[in-house]
Amino acid sequence: MDGNASSKPAQGDIVLFSKGTDHEGHLIAIVPGPPKLRFSTYERALSVAQALASERGAGIWRTPDGETFKAVESPRPQRRSSYG
Repeated sequence: MDGNASSKPAQGDIVLFSKGTDHEGHLIAIVPGPPKLRFSTYERALSVAQALASERGAGIWRTPDGETFKAVESPRPQRRSSYG
């Protein structure tokens, strides 16, 4: 992300709650909501977060505590549906 970007997730961004160990699990939330999905590995949580971000044109953030955030991926163009 560039130096002018926000240091906190925006509405609609995807947040990975991860303390760094698979033992505790990894949670996914869509801002402004609470975490709703839990995965046993960071890799699986990130894969699902990337799919959600692609559908929504959202950024992905990681936090160990819900207070400090690190950008994982910048917002991306929204994926067009093949329906309709």
